[in-house]
Amino acid sequence: MTAPIPDLIPSERRVLELVRRHGAISRARLSPLAQVTPSTLTRVAGSLLTLGLVREGARHNDGRKGVPEQLLELDPQGAMTYGLSIGYNHLHLMALDFTGRIILDRVEPTRSDDPQVVVTHARSMLAAHRPVAERYARVLGLGIALPGAFTEGGRRRLPVPGIEQWGTLDITRQFAAISNLPIYHDNDANAAALAEALFNRDLSADGFAYVYLTNGVGGALVEGGRVRQGHNGNAGEFGMCFPRNRSRPSAEDFAIFLAEHGHGDGSTATLDSLAPPETLVDQWVERAGRQLARLLDTLIWVMDPAQFVIGGTLPLDVRRKLAAVLQDAPLESLENGLSRPAIHASSLNGPVALGAASLPLSQFLP
Repeated sequence: MTAPIPDLIPSERRVLELVRRHGAISRARLSPLAQVTPSTLTRVAGSLLTLGLVREGARHNDGRKGVPEQLLELDPQGAMTYGLSIGYNHLHLMALDFTGRIILDRVEPTRSDDPQVVVTHARSMLAAHRPVAERYARVLGLGIALPGAFTEGGRRRLPVPGIEQWGTLDITRQFAAISNLPIYHDNDANAAALAEALFNRDLSADGFAYVYLTNGVGGALVEGGRVRQGHNGNAGEFGMCFPRNRSRPSAEDFAIFLAEHGHGDGSTATLDSLAPPETLVDQWVERAGRQLARLLDTLIWVMDPAQFVIGGTLPLDVRRKLAAVLQDAPLESLENGLSRPAIHASSLNGPVALGAASLPLSQFLP
């Protein structure tokens, strides 16, 4: 890693994003998509080739006479990113090459809720995997994702039970002290939604609402491939609709419900190893589905999303049951002529760490 992070001009960013979105593509097709003249496209492509961000791939014959044109594609070695998901009891470090391919995926348990201990642990993880970065031209940054809503214009976090001490800290400053990389941070639900927008090809570019069911209930709103932030970074903070002192559609609530009926110890960490009776699962899903249906009704009125995506650490088969319930749930908005969005249970693996690693990339591209 020797090359600096380039300060791209708008036309270079636009062309780079189009190459990322479409894959290998000809200059003839790129020019109208980027809304630049062929001569400008030639200059921009030359600059990106020199920077090592794109490369020339296979030749393509579009049926016209002459020598087939070489396609442009992202150069995987052109850059990489790190992402760190800080969970209640673990750290998940992931790294992506410039095409978004996962090149590092490491989960380690944490034994402390002290932020300084966790930051030191993160530093040792980054140091242990530094040789990965040496194979790439540049590192675009380190993305950090952890639970919690924001305050003070997005600079601070509201305290979250289990990791309360993080609420008083400046996340950027904490991690800048252990790394010379640009630092980007967001909450876990926003990061997971960004991963869905970038890597889940089944989702609409027009926009979707995302609910993240884990120890708590989080969410995000995505439009045009970008996560809406709001003034403080709390757009889509659906968890506020489901207070902790009441039953709610979270993985933690599901674990407690099962434990009350003799299955498991109430911990979300053991959910995937349990085999509760189907009738018991359906009982919880029916109640949680009614709660999510009220949220979905509101989102249809306010956002009119093309899709509603259910993610999180709640087991996938349970989220699929919730999706089926929501697909048929009676909604007041539909009685007024509005349309039900398509309902999806996400199967994306490690979405928070994947989204965290995508934060530097999303800042680099338009």
